[in-house]
Amino acid sequence: MEHLEWTVGIDVAAESFVAAVWKVSERRIVDRASFANTPDGFAELFSWLLQQQVRSEESLICLEATGVYSEALSYRLVGEGWSVAVEAPQKVHRVFRRTQKNDLLDAMQIAEYAWRYSDQLTRWQPSSRAVEELRVLLSTREQLVGYRTAQQNSLKSLQRKVVISRVAQQVQEQTIAHLQQQIQQIDDAIAAIVEEDRQIGDHARRLRKVPGVGLLLIANLAVLTQGFVLRVESRHLCSLLGIAPREHSSGTSIRRRPRSSGHGPHRIRKLLYLAAMSRRRNDNGARVYYQRKIAEGKPPRVVLNNLANKLIALLCALITSEAEYDPRLQAVHLAEA
Repeated sequence: MEHLEWTVGIDVAAESFVAAVWKVSERRIVDRASFANTPDGFAELFSWLLQQQVRSEESLICLEATGVYSEALSYRLVGEGWSVAVEAPQKVHRVFRRTQKNDLLDAMQIAEYAWRYSDQLTRWQPSSRAVEELRVLLSTREQLVGYRTAQQNSLKSLQRKVVISRVAQQVQEQTIAHLQQQIQQIDDAIAAIVEEDRQIGDHARRLRKVPGVGLLLIANLAVLTQGFVLRVESRHLCSLLGIAPREHSSGTSIRRRPRSSGHGPHRIRKLLYLAAMSRRRNDNGARVYYQRKIAEGKPPRVVLNNLANKLIALLCALITSEAEYDPRLQAVHLAEA
């Protein structure tokens, strides 16, 4: 954007949202208003912005990410030609020392935040239909797996009782079987989407040749990278996933071991950990690397985290270069690590 004259901060709730307009030339909030979180409310927002002489070509609208509450508004704004940024709430909160909180104050602070960091904000674009379907399917699958685990634990407890209700046991067994069928149905749908989408399918075909990499890990990577459209850089991705070792030192007195943050999307972190364990068992190069690092005194979880980092680096290289997986090159890389 060549000339930024306005930023608009929007705080979205389930039933309504509050918008605040920041005028860059005056460095202050010039107006704010509340609207219904409905299509009619969106139309009122556009009319209100027009009254304020806020034009799309000179403006940046920033919303806090609130999941489904802000989704419809984000789609409508982009569809009408506005530049939109969607930021995590904690990023906005860290900038301001809040002594109080309400929707109006939040919107005003989001507008100021958008002005301060306008050159660093990523413009939001809707995901492709395939990516959105994968996102919903993966989320639904995670819920079903949680339900199945709860039922399995409940069944184990029931079977240890002195007096067992055969009816209760049968109901729980049937519930577990039904949940398993639903999970398989989700897996089939994920596989179909991956295969039908040309770009995702091409990458998936290459990535599945890597030992330990399965359909679920590929689908999660596809969602994380907007269908492998976003530029993929391994260090950035490892940091985002919370598996990159972080230095903690100061002067000569503080020298802690580098450790990963442990934060990040938990679903894909778990899949990476499982993939690292699979590579340790089934890939000769990874197995030799693991045994060598253990012999050097490294803790097992640290070595598995290293394998996860190396796996991400390998996958990013394959995605970027669109090359085929060569196990010989990977074995040499692990031997030299």
